[in-house]
Amino acid sequence: MEIIKYNLGLPLLALVLGVIVIGCGADSGNFNPIDETEDVETGTLVGEITRGPLSPVEGDDAPSLELAPGEELLIMTPTGEEVNSVITDDQGRYSINLPPGNYVIDIASLDGIEFTKDLPATVAITEGQETRVDIHIDTGIR
Repeated sequence: MEIIKYNLGLPLLALVLGVIVIGCGADSGNFNPIDETEDVETGTLVGEITRGPLSPVEGDDAPSLELAPGEELLIMTPTGEEVNSVITDDQGRYSINLPPGNYVIDIASLDGIEFTKDLPATVAITEGQETRVDIHIDTGIR
């Protein structure tokens, strides 16, 4: 059996090194459509969620509303695609930075007979500005 030897030498080496260099430079596994060196300006969506009434009879000594901590708000595109969410803090407040644009916000879930007339709501987020949306959850207690 005769072994045939090819002397590709320098051209083959240059081709292999070129493929390696180009492949390593592309870094396709970490593609990010936003250039991290560029500042992305955002606006801020803020608000407070309250819940009430708390009892069927409200008097001077009984509060009619309470703050609603732990409520999750969904932030969606106008077509309903979820893009983010935010959970209220222990004071029932929320704050989230979003790129400028139009969004629909809705509450993730409500307990029992609770409901809100405030949601879903369409909001316009403007660069560098704060957009406030306060939400009241009606407990259904009458």
